[in-house]
Amino acid sequence: MNNESLAPTSHVIARPSEAIETLFAMLDPHVNAFTLAKGQRLTESEMSGFIYLFYEGRLSLIRDEDELYLGHTTQKAVLGIIRNFHPLGQYTYRADLPCRVGCIPASAAFDLINQNNLWMEITRVLSYHLFYILKRDNRLTGHDSYTIIRNLILELMQLPEDIRRQLPLASYIQKYAKLSRSNIMRILRELKNGNYIETERGVLIKVNNLPEKY
Repeated sequence: MNNESLAPTSHVIARPSEAIETLFAMLDPHVNAFTLAKGQRLTESEMSGFIYLFYEGRLSLIRDEDELYLGHTTQKAVLGIIRNFHPLGQYTYRADLPCRVGCIPASAAFDLINQNNLWMEITRVLSYHLFYILKRDNRLTGHDSYTIIRNLILELMQLPEDIRRQLPLASYIQKYAKLSRSNIMRILRELKNGNYIETERGVLIKVNNLPEKY
């Protein structure tokens, strides 16, 4: 393990909170709200023709062909906009924890957006989604295994504690990076032995100064 260290840096992307709240205020009175049980998915057929509001829980976007986790949200989000212009049949949403969501027919949502001149808010939301994808690729592609694991440790540490404690560290890394479990466990073991991370029953508790290089 290289002795050079770097304090944890923020990977948080600034959310367009004002735009999201404005869209929620306009769409919320018209949605059909329901709960997704842990492990339940929103399929392409369920999402086609609808816009979804995510209220609370933890919802992940998964690539169906290999079950790769591409992203997640634990905060309010407007979902399904792009699908109504470009169907994305190979991706689904999965509830990692019980989630409260709501749906509205896309045609009704777009009428409300037109009537209230809120396409700028939609643009801000879609720009955020695009930047999230670019940021994810920058963290997880073109890097060695250690750098990918390091980035995911820092990302996991930024989640609210009540959610983080429900996500085993090794499984979290494997879902997002598809690295071999033996390689993940070896690196995590060395980080723990070096007091760079603290875990309890496989759950990440604390991150100290993670080495920049392995």
